[in-house]
Amino acid sequence: NQIIKRKKARWAAVSCDVQYLFIDSDHYPSRLALEKKAKEQQEAVEKELHNLAGKWKEQTAFTSSMTDIVLNSSYQRIIGMGPEVVPLIISDLKNQPTHWFWALEALTGENPVPEQDRGRLKAMTTHWLNWLDHQPK
Repeated sequence: NQIIKRKKARWAAVSCDVQYLFIDSDHYPSRLALEKKAKEQQEAVEKELHNLAGKWKEQTAFTSSMTDIVLNSSYQRIIGMGPEVVPLIISDLKNQPTHWFWALEALTGENPVPEQDRGRLKAMTTHWLNWLDHQPK
């Protein structure tokens, strides 16, 4: 029994040393390092969206064709950024209603705008903001 207890105690000491080495290793970054990296990535996504949205708005400011507006390369690149940009698009929609609806539908698979309100910018904006309010947090 004493031999087994000594072996267990030795193994526990070795385990603690190994765990300590892994925690301090570059292969397992600290929680703060992970949070910093996540924040930097989020800021990069926000910056990219802001730049693309600016280009899109500038390039389509005098365009009346919805096809040209939604097929604009900057708009399509925004859609290509994936669902993580939906909150950013919604935020932009709150501040300055514009034709984000095609992108929102493509990114969420939803279209909360009833037939009678399609083409009415303010009503469409209201429906999307209401849709967001009813999404699980």
